[in-house]
Amino acid sequence: MKYLHIFNFEVKRSYKIFIWWTIAWVLMILMLLPFYNTFSTQGQEFAQVYQSLPDAFKVAFNLNELSLSTISGYINTELMELLELFSCFFGLYLGSRSIQKEINNKSILFLLSKPVSRTKIFLAKVDSIFLLSVASNAILMLFLGFGVIFFTDADAPVKYLAYSFVVLMLMFTLYYALGILLGVIKDGGTIAIGAIVIIVTFMFNIMSKISDSADFLKYLTPYHYLDLGPVVSGQSIAIENIFFILIIALGLFVLGFRVFTNRDIDT
Repeated sequence: MKYLHIFNFEVKRSYKIFIWWTIAWVLMILMLLPFYNTFSTQGQEFAQVYQSLPDAFKVAFNLNELSLSTISGYINTELMELLELFSCFFGLYLGSRSIQKEINNKSILFLLSKPVSRTKIFLAKVDSIFLLSVASNAILMLFLGFGVIFFTDADAPVKYLAYSFVVLMLMFTLYYALGILLGVIKDGGTIAIGAIVIIVTFMFNIMSKISDSADFLKYLTPYHYLDLGPVVSGQSIAIENIFFILIIALGLFVLGFRVFTNRDIDT
């Protein structure tokens, strides 16, 4: 059994969940975009509401005068922050069941009985999910770009969509790697542990923005390093931030791989 056989099998087994995932967010996009013109034409009213909000609230949720008056600000506020968070949970779920499910139901023994190494099994599983994730996020960003053109009076925010694709892929990959690592270490409860990590790091991000005394917490959360807020304002995400998260994700993959290749799997 070769690498490509396992890879193709994993793609066929997982593509349906990615289709449903993509359809769900396409529907969300279709629900949100038609309202943009209304918000953009009421920029003065929003500015008044914005000025009345507590500073802590504005900082915690990345709100500014551009949040609803520009198309990238509107997408970021109404869609992308939610999609980013759910992508973390989605990656965690797929990662935690990728190998753990095979071990628990003993189907991994069938693969190990074939002339195929654990390295090929691990890489085939990771590569198949990564490919499907790339396809799903690319479709979402393309649909979002064309949706902006067809449903709003704004131009497609190409730069913002490009950075959004990178952020979504990194967040998904980071927690997919964490899910794999937890899955090969523990036989159960991995999703709960991973979900706690996601929620805690999300709260760290909010707390660091609200309180100066908690500012150090931002360095413990990936949301700080991959914040799309500066992109909305015409800036960029620092390339070192992208590489930092990428290195962490790769480190988690390496740890998961090492645990998997050295783990005794009972018959």
